[in-house]
Amino acid sequence: LKIKPAEANAYVEQEEITLVADPVATYMSKDQLEKSIRDTRKKMERAAKDLDFIEAAKYRDEMYATEKLMKERFG
Repeated sequence: LKIKPAEANAYVEQEEITLVADPVATYMSKDQLEKSIRDTRKKMERAAKDLDFIEAAKYRDEMYATEKLMKERFG
């Protein structure tokens, strides 16, 4: 398996996922955050099923960041 240089860096982790950096997310209620997590999990699972693992990893990271935000705000 040979990976082209451009493909090797196709997925680069961000320091924080844009959802958490988004000021709107900081004002979401607990129910809204839970819904966002559920929706993101579905997108992640769909991407993995379609063998789009880079996209699935991005959704996974977004989901974990949202869960972290929810724990920080609501315990």
